[in-house]
Amino acid sequence: MSNATDNLIEAEKMIRSTFPNLDDQERSLQICSWLFGFNSIEKSFKIKCRRRDIPDICFCIDRHGYGDCEPEKVKTWFLSICIKKAKLIFRPIPLSTPYLKQEASRPQLLTFINYSESKKLDLETIKIHIFESYKLLLNNLKLVTNVSSTNNNAPQQSNSHNSYLPTKEDVDVAEAQLRKNAGEIIGMETVLDQVEINYKNTAKTLKVNWRDITKQNIPIWFSNNNSRI
Repeated sequence: MSNATDNLIEAEKMIRSTFPNLDDQERSLQICSWLFGFNSIEKSFKIKCRRRDIPDICFCIDRHGYGDCEPEKVKTWFLSICIKKAKLIFRPIPLSTPYLKQEASRPQLLTFINYSESKKLDLETIKIHIFESYKLLLNNLKLVTNVSSTNNNAPQQSNSHNSYLPTKEDVDVAEAQLRKNAGEIIGMETVLDQVEINYKNTAKTLKVNWRDITKQNIPIWFSNNNSRI
């Protein structure tokens, strides 16, 4: 069974279980949050994250209905964060910097940065290389991106240490605050608006893409009860 997901919470759990080192986790989590922000912009496909047995975390393009990120078909990856091999691996991108290298066995297919060298680079520089690989893969798949640059995607700004994602309990509280009658059905957007109000009242900052992520999580959280959202 594939473990590929476009759910940020599931992806974050996957990353933490793959990389025990906290520095490796943090860099990978930042990359994941930024890339998943693309999914609110792209139309005909999604970016998914999956764990492979190497072990590594790879990010792939999943076209609707193609099952591209299934284990037996995952040929649409554009980034692999491979700590065991100590590399960030991309589809081949222009070798314009001394730290970018070609995979010796497959120079026409893969480009990489040694992980020790990647740690010396700021995240914005890493994003540029990831975005090059992303665009190259989309071009090969004859797909068009709606993200024009690494700065086009607003959710990339959301990953500060002091920003939050709502929990199931936050949604429960908001729903209870809004319900006047036991059988009343309350719209999801109304509940999310109340969640936002509650966070503002506590002076906590929500991640920029919290609403999209919470909409994905609500069906999972409340699949086995009689929620009126």
